[in-house]
This record gives sequence, structure tokens and C-alpha cells, in this order.
Amino acid sequence: MWRRFTTAIAVSLVLVPSLAFAQAAPPPGPAAPPSGAAPTPAPTGGGVLHHILNQLNLSADQRTSINGILAAQRQNVEAARQQMLAARQTLLQTINADVFNEAKVREAANAMSALEADRAVATARLLHDVRAVLTPEQQAQLQQALRQPSPQRGPRPQG
Repeated sequence: MWRRFTTAIAVSLVLVPSLAFAQAAPPPGPAAPPSGAAPTPAPTGGGVLHHILNQLNLSADQRTSINGILAAQRQNVEAARQQMLAARQTLLQTINADVFNEAKVREAANAMSALEADRAVATARLLHDVRAVLTPEQQAQLQQALRQPSPQRGPRPQG
């Protein structure tokens, strides 16, 4: 159980920053817009998901859809991040208090756990929504890329 929880947290810590920094940018690839049309921005951000999505050879329609998904998710990410920071600070203060109070430590830890669970659900929902836009081949590429280790994170469990 603990392993699944830590895996879920690790996944969310990797993917959620992708959303927090997502901004529109011109597509790097050769996908040309129809004559006279403005190019559709590629999914962007500062994290692993951004990097993976830009390697999937997305069509203009897919980029538009995924940018919409990321934009909708981005609205919730900052508030959740602020809540997580506040809960983490509360937990650390409770742990480091001069007087040990088990009930308060458990309460603060439970608050952190609830926020981590919300983050894991949001990440799973985001991936579900993105996969719905992808072709079966792109879905397989996404899944394979998510399993690959990167400098930002260690090896991922298979499953």
C-alpha cells in the first residue's frame, strides 16, 4: 500500500509541474497549418509530459484539444500547489514542535495525504483526457515514454 502511495506521489510530482508551467508556444515540428491559418501551439510546459507530448507527432486538432485540456487543468494546479505547500509547512511545524502531540501530527499528516490523493486523481484524470485525444499508436508511445527513466525521476514501475 505504501509503495503505491509513494508511486502515486512520485508520478504526480513529475506530471503536475508540467501543468503548472504550461504556456502556448509555436510548434517545433514540421506540421504546417492549412494555407493562411495560424499554427496551433504545441503543448508546452516545463516538465516530462510536455517533452513527451512534443515527441508524439500530434496533429493540429490534437494540439488544440490537448492545449484545452492543459489550460483547464492549469487553473486548478496553482491553488492545489499552494494548499500542498501550506499543508506541508503545517506538518513540518507539528513534527518539529517542542511538545509532542500525536493527534495533531496525525491530523496534519492526514491533511497532506488527502491533498496527495487529490493530486494523484487529478494526474490520472489529466492522463485519461490526453489519451482520449491520441491515436492507439500515440497512446502506446505515451505509455512507453512514461515508463522510461529520466534525469528528473528514477525508473518507473511497470503497470
